[in-house]
Amino acid sequence: MYEYLKQYAPVSDELCEALSDSCEQKEFSKRDLLVSADTECNYLYFILEGLCISYFEKDGRVCVARFCKEGDFCTPFHSFLGEKKSFLSVVAYERTTVLCISRKAFDCLWQKFDGFSTLIYAALEKQTIEYEERDFWMRSLSSVERLRHSLEIREVQSLLQRVPQYMIASYLQMTAEHYAKLQKQLNKG
Repeated sequence: MYEYLKQYAPVSDELCEALSDSCEQKEFSKRDLLVSADTECNYLYFILEGLCISYFEKDGRVCVARFCKEGDFCTPFHSFLGEKKSFLSVVAYERTTVLCISRKAFDCLWQKFDGFSTLIYAALEKQTIEYEERDFWMRSLSSVERLRHSLEIREVQSLLQRVPQYMIASYLQMTAEHYAKLQKQLNKG
């Protein structure tokens, strides 16, 4: 866990010990919900092993908002930090091991350790940058340009090892059929 956390910010031994005391390790089976849309998220989730998908439903379809893998926080921060109902559901796509911190433990760590606030700030910063970049290319690029971009940054290649193509299509805001057609065009060209 600490090696993953150090990718965000330095973590002192004292903070590591406090995190160990405050965290609960949980196992989720494939298809287990960590968070349901329209409920308040009361835990900060950090993935040690596995894959989770954040999604919302629109017109009866699942729309993938984010893939969260090892070393990622998979918490809907809008809900957790804002103490509001979540827009998103979070489901384990594989058998997944997470570290959970309750809101009460989070608040205690926040008050007691400057290093914890620095760690959370760094995680939020990383996620905000990812969201803003994704929002930009989702809004400014055509569907073929979105697919080409995601292939160039190798995002799709790593995901295709773990999730079906129709989920990648949903993430890229297109139908599975359109994705397959574009993929053929790119492979020819």
